[in-house]
Amino acid sequence: CVAAVAFFINIFTSPKTWFLIIPFTVLYAACMAGINQNNFNITYSCVKTEYISEALSIKNCIGGIVGFGASVVASHVLKFIQNNGNTIWGISVYGQQILSAVSFSAVIANILLTHLVIRKNNGVAKYIK
Repeated sequence: CVAAVAFFINIFTSPKTWFLIIPFTVLYAACMAGINQNNFNITYSCVKTEYISEALSIKNCIGGIVGFGASVVASHVLKFIQNNGNTIWGISVYGQQILSAVSFSAVIANILLTHLVIRKNNGVAKYIK
């Protein structure tokens, strides 16, 4: 939820509202502290101890590939926006605003998935073991 708020704030960040980058940075750093710690916790709760290093390796490999793919797609979106004079459909926007809107939507989708599917079914551990 903190990440969603951070990305929502960043949607409105522009040269005129530069000060919004401060709450975005603080909120995003705070959420990443929790996310990074919980990445380890969820692996330990879902995988048998003897397979932890393999599970962490696979998780990080998949995360790296998906992260690289997302950065390639985002670079094309950013290039498109900048090549069109920072306008989309006649509206003046900046690349980080669009990318933050996409990130906000992805975080909201993850929150809904967590609350409506994973929490309702008592976590993912029963599917993995």
